[in-house]
Amino acid sequence: MKKINYIKQPTEYLCGQACVAMLAGVTVEEVVSGKDSILFGDFC
Repeated sequence: MKKINYIKQPTEYLCGQACVAMLAGVTVEEVVSGKDSILFGDFC
């Protein structure tokens, strides 16, 4: 990982999801949806 792009949490309840999104290089919406197999594997 060379760079982390800041993502402001959309609500006060999504701070953890925003952190995961920043580290994974995806959007908060992708983290919340749980459909990204890179983050969650094939078990979702």
